[in-house]
Amino acid sequence: MSRAADAVAVIGVGESAYSWASGVSETDLALTAIRAALADAGLAPAQLDGLARFSLDTARPAELARRLGIRDLRVALDSSAGAASATAVLAAAAAAVQSGAARAVACFRAFNGRSGMRLGHLPLPPTTPEGHVLAAGDLPFGGEFTGPYGVVSPACLFPLWVRAYMERYAIDEPRLGAALGEIVVRQRRYAQASPRALLRDRPLGLEDYRASPIVAEPLRRADFCLETDGACAFIVAGRELWSRRQVRPVFVLGTAHALSLEYDNFFLDSPELPPQPTDRGLLARLLERNGLRHADVDVLGLYDAHSANILFDLETFGFCADGAAVDFVHAGRPAINTSGGMLAEVYLQGMNQLVEVVRQLRGDAAQQLRDAQLGVAGVAGAQGVALLSAEVPA
Repeated sequence: MSRAADAVAVIGVGESAYSWASGVSETDLALTAIRAALADAGLAPAQLDGLARFSLDTARPAELARRLGIRDLRVALDSSAGAASATAVLAAAAAAVQSGAARAVACFRAFNGRSGMRLGHLPLPPTTPEGHVLAAGDLPFGGEFTGPYGVVSPACLFPLWVRAYMERYAIDEPRLGAALGEIVVRQRRYAQASPRALLRDRPLGLEDYRASPIVAEPLRRADFCLETDGACAFIVAGRELWSRRQVRPVFVLGTAHALSLEYDNFFLDSPELPPQPTDRGLLARLLERNGLRHADVDVLGLYDAHSANILFDLETFGFCADGAAVDFVHAGRPAINTSGGMLAEVYLQGMNQLVEVVRQLRGDAAQQLRDAQLGVAGVAGAQGVALLSAEVPA
């Protein structure tokens, strides 16, 4: 049997409105995004027989199925892979379709990440009457080794990773600042072309970036991802459905995951920072299996919880040598987070990046690249990656 006969594709994508305060439930956000993805794919809701969500998502598959009018929900899948869940739900949906367990699976993430639960404002641990922070379970990150010193949120922790990276590779602040400024300014420029991006009307030049206030050295406010409300979804299906679609399907050439055991405590239990994933060959093996090279990749969707994550992931995924990403980012290829990413479009834990890669490969992105054929979506720290193609596998 040919690979084309077994090929699985993303046949539709959709989003809710992105906002600072949605005013609706996460279930309603999910329904809006899934319905938009169904319309994009040209499917009726009854043709869906699978749903896949992040385990953090509050939208329940049974309620979604009832409200969508799905008569036969064969699979309901969750991912607890954290930041790698966008690629994990894609992998699970593809496996369900390839095994025959489902014909079409809607993958989604719906999150009131500003008007509801704010990941950048985690619950504070208890304090003594004198105001000293006490360690309580896993809060704050690192317990008694970090909490008393003010490390109580991701914004406090990420700069430690960056400082360790600078020390390891002898990168001074001007060189790092030029690299991070390039990432932030470029993604803000992409956002200006995206009608959905929340910072589309807030241009940012390099001097504006340098003037952005420091949160914790060396990271500035502009280096951190947004806190937002919204949802996005995509539909995964096999040949029976993708061969009939008017919208160009995007094919899943492969996915790979390797859960980092230190991820739950933001890698503070790791022997060194920034996080050094246990398996640095996930993407290289996917490319080799398909007869491809890193140089063939046109577009990347990388998890930008902060701008320096782009540097870490470029190195871990093998696009450049360790310590070299501060120079590599200035080359501009492959294109990265072309909708603005989580720094400038919306914070949906990597799902919006994956949707954007799909749009680029089928040729209808807001800021369309010329002849984009091969894309990668993933996160190296939490360890998940997907290889996507505009061409049907041979």
